[in-house]
Amino acid sequence: MPAYFERLLPPATWYLVALGIIGSVFVAFVFVTSLAVATLAAALATVICAAVIFSQVAVVAVDGDGVLSVGRSTLAPSYRGAAAPLDAEQTRSILGAKADARAYLAVHGFCPTAVQVRVEDAADPHPYWVISTRQPRRLATALGWNSASTSSASHG
Repeated sequence: MPAYFERLLPPATWYLVALGIIGSVFVAFVFVTSLAVATLAAALATVICAAVIFSQVAVVAVDGDGVLSVGRSTLAPSYRGAAAPLDAEQTRSILGAKADARAYLAVHGFCPTAVQVRVEDAADPHPYWVISTRQPRRLATALGWNSASTSSASHG
């Protein structure tokens, strides 16, 4: 059983927009072509919208051995440094002015919070990973983050 598992899905508004696009394509085609062509165009629009939406689905997991998986990328515990949860403001900052161009980014615009994970492998070109998550404290805890030691360290 994984120590942490999260499937990031795009928000419901994306599905509503997709329905609007599909309906608009159908209506536009039905007025200038036949019903069959309009149906075919709407079917094609459905496939395209589904591909766009499902390309944004992400799976973030930490297995029982502590291996972090983000999509097809993995980071073993032996190469992982400190993990820290980031609120929306911290996430914007680390992706903006404080960004390192070498960082591995697994971020999604529809998810405002993230976790930063340091990479402790001299051969790895990425100094850290930034991973979108709706539950940054839970993910960071699964990666060994301890809020008590972090808060006492930051005050000391």
